[in-house]
Amino acid sequence: MKRLLFIPLDDRPATRETVLDLLPLVGADWATPPKDLLGHRRRPADLDALWRWVDGEAASADALIASSEVLVYGGLVASRLSVDPMEVLWRRLDRVIGLAQRVPMCLSAVNPRIPAGGAEEDPAYWEPHGDALRAYSQHLDAGEQTGDELKLRQAMRALETVPAPVIDDLLRRRRRQLLINLELIAVASAGGLRALLIGQDDARPYGLTRADLAALRRFRDRMACARVHLSAGADELGARLLARLANDTASGPPRVAVRYTFPEARRSVPRYEPAPLEETVAAHLEAAGCTVSDEGPEILLWVHNFTGVQQRESVDQRGAPPAPTRTVVTALAEAAARGMICGCADVRFANGADDALVRALLAREDLAGLAGYAGWNTCSNSLGTVVAQVVLAYHARARLSPARYRQIRRRMLTRRLLDDWGYQTIVRPYLAREVVPALETDPSRLGPAAPTVKEAALRRFREQVVPAVERALGHPALAGLNFPWDRLFEVDVVLPDYEQRL
Repeated sequence: MKRLLFIPLDDRPATRETVLDLLPLVGADWATPPKDLLGHRRRPADLDALWRWVDGEAASADALIASSEVLVYGGLVASRLSVDPMEVLWRRLDRVIGLAQRVPMCLSAVNPRIPAGGAEEDPAYWEPHGDALRAYSQHLDAGEQTGDELKLRQAMRALETVPAPVIDDLLRRRRRQLLINLELIAVASAGGLRALLIGQDDARPYGLTRADLAALRRFRDRMACARVHLSAGADELGARLLARLANDTASGPPRVAVRYTFPEARRSVPRYEPAPLEETVAAHLEAAGCTVSDEGPEILLWVHNFTGVQQRESVDQRGAPPAPTRTVVTALAEAAARGMICGCADVRFANGADDALVRALLAREDLAGLAGYAGWNTCSNSLGTVVAQVVLAYHARARLSPARYRQIRRRMLTRRLLDDWGYQTIVRPYLAREVVPALETDPSRLGPAAPTVKEAALRRFREQVVPAVERALGHPALAGLNFPWDRLFEVDVVLPDYEQRL
């Protein structure tokens, strides 16, 4: 493979920069659309301009990784808000299928979520009717799966205060995305796609999300298509597809050993996810094309998981039972010293890193030799990111010079430490607790307050985060930051420009 095209889900660092940090490990030239062509929060991608870019680049590409949401709807949020007629969506889908006939394509798609709250990135009716719609979704599916008549009656009662047009719109939107994903499975089964990875956006064990995913899985199994994979996750799908492509084009997939900090809790279900952690780990490794084996493993994937039934949010980690973080770090360092590629999926908390674990890692020379680390947002986001990191590091380490490999690895880890630990665990809670309330602004719409919030964030970074990261990795860590979607939820950490394009 000489040249690769990557079309992200939207313009967020989570979906774009996370993959751009990995691309230098592939060993091929690559290109990605300019940011201003991609979807930005509630604004869809400029599809006419984006397609012109794609058509202009496709002739010289050997492979393409793309999101169906951006090419069909204009982005992830656009897929939730789109009012385009089905005929328009079909035409765009046909164009995607035609593109796959010209360039071997690894495609991602998303099974839409039932939002946990609010309506910032979903139709406005979720604000007044969200609780009722969530109850309907959960009780209906639970009743149908268990035969519990009480659950079915609760589902119907939940809709008593919801206008009929709202219910119709919810089901219509889910139906049309289900139809498109079903057709993508059919295309992949006929050989039209190199790989198709369908991820489940935020979900629970019961709900309309689970029911639709079950229908997709049944159709996939009926078509007996090994090119189609379904699992939890959404924002990290591009990274996982890159790992799949790397494994498919190599002489053979790596053998991966999986270890858990709390193995007795590996069947617990993380927040925002529909399945036990152990099943999600297996699905992510399978989708990436890895072989799970304790016999001569070349990669160690350490899953730093949570105990008990309920995963805590990162902001609530104070007072959580202690975890054996030093034991975990020692085990990772020893495996790395033996030549294994080691990665740590920090999923003990949702929406941020385990502070104790990261501090233990930072206390070890060169971050205990880790090739991969992530601890952001949902379990699947972190897990899929680490799987991609270690797979690409495995293939790249033998091909790149030691200096070049170290340079790329350290840059990748710097971003994850600054974002997942520095921002999500330390800086963001401080901004939400002290800075934003004092400014009397909305954390989901910073507006004119953004420069002041940014200044406070940079000050906190430089006081409590940057020195430790720079000591551990041995290079400058932070050149600046931005709030890409004008809210506190995510940050774009700007790395020093001494390596502008690796």
